[in-house]
Amino acid sequence: MSQILIPLDGSELANKALAVGDALAQSSNSSILLLTAGWGSTVDELETMLRAKSDQLRAASSFKVIPDTFPASAIVEELKTADDVLVMSTHGRSGVGRALLGSVAEEVLNRTGMPVVLVGPHTEVDSFAGGTLGIAIDATATSALVLAPAAQLAKQLNLNVEVITATTASGVPFGETDADAVANAVSAALAFLQQEGINATAKSCTGGTADEAICDYVNAAGLSFLAMTSHSRSGMARTVLGSTTIHVVRNAKCPVIVVRPKV
Repeated sequence: MSQILIPLDGSELANKALAVGDALAQSSNSSILLLTAGWGSTVDELETMLRAKSDQLRAASSFKVIPDTFPASAIVEELKTADDVLVMSTHGRSGVGRALLGSVAEEVLNRTGMPVVLVGPHTEVDSFAGGTLGIAIDATATSALVLAPAAQLAKQLNLNVEVITATTASGVPFGETDADAVANAVSAALAFLQQEGINATAKSCTGGTADEAICDYVNAAGLSFLAMTSHSRSGMARTVLGSTTIHVVRNAKCPVIVVRPKV
């Protein structure tokens, strides 16, 4: 990664993305671009806000104001012209801070198909040094889409890696898959990561639902990152982000890297 793009709207929640983006930039020797867009404020007011935020960062940073533009459109256009990693805050539900948060994160995922680092309201990250990246997968082909970007991040930050699957307390996988299919998916994921030079371990977590199992494990294990694919239709998803992804982003104490197939 050469630059980390952090959209801001002046909210307190957005400050969590600043902390995550700053730590990520320092760990990867990247710079930061702060971006804001929308209506209701002058360019001078928005630049003043971004300048103040930029001054708080430890990593090298710059800022950009795109006035009179829908925030999601501004973010998507910026990503077309730069080799950026996008880090943005969200409550994991639509309607919160609609100028930039919630529904905008979903729209960006829907329009780009690129990985997005989502920072939820409970995210607590100071440093990624010596940390662990969890990759949540199931037996669907879609879930494997997260492997490549997760492997790239793990190598850039020198993170340990765990491949995580979720089951009921009796060991039955969630969704319309059987244990053999999940085991094959885990083996394939471990083989892919091995080819990438990453010695990952497999972990199984249990809970009442897939999202509860994943989130409880992530928080108890103190993971630095979680990577997962957002399913766009049936099964674990009912919205663009997906019900499982929404729950995890809302409750996880670490940033969640979300990949959604571009439609």
